[in-house]
Amino acid sequence: MRRTRWLSALVAATLVAGGMVAAGGAASAQTVTTDLTITSPSDGDTVSGSTLTVEGTFANASELVLVVGAQEFVPIPVTGTAGTWSVDLDVSDIDGRLDLAVRGRDLTTLYTTWSEFLAVNVHRPAAARPVVTIVSPRKAPMQDRRWTWWSMWTLTEPCRPWRSV
Repeated sequence: MRRTRWLSALVAATLVAGGMVAAGGAASAQTVTTDLTITSPSDGDTVSGSTLTVEGTFANASELVLVVGAQEFVPIPVTGTAGTWSVDLDVSDIDGRLDLAVRGRDLTTLYTTWSEFLAVNVHRPAAARPVVTIVSPRKAPMQDRRWTWWSMWTLTEPCRPWRSV
C-alpha cells in the first residue's frame, strides 16, 4: 500500500474509532424541504384591472422577491421561515403577456431557489401600443438613384461602395 493511502486509512480509522465521524446509521437531523409557489393567479389566467394581486406560499426560505417580466424585482415582505405572502402589482400600463416567478434563498443550502414560472395574460386595451403608419412624405425608391464614386462621400447620400453604377 502506498504511503499516502496508508496514512489516509490510518487517520480515517482513528476518527471513526474515536467517535468523531459517524460510521453510518440514521441521520439525526430532520429533512426540511424548501418550497416556493405562486397560488394565485394560475398559469394562463386572463386578468383585467389596474392592480394584480399575486399570492403564494413559502417554506424554509427567506429574501423572497417576485420577478415580473424578467425585468422588475418586487421584494415580498414576510415574517418567519414559512407561511403565505401577497403582493399587489400595478399593471395599469401593461396589455398582453406577463411572466411571473418567485425567487428566494434556501435556508438549508443558502442557494437561490425559484418557483415555477407562469404566464398571465393582462387584458387592458387602454394600455395597448398604438399602430402607426407613415403615409407622408414618401421616400423615393433606391433604384431610381444613380450612384457615382463621389456620391458616396457626400452627406446627403448613404455610403454604399459595394453598389455598382
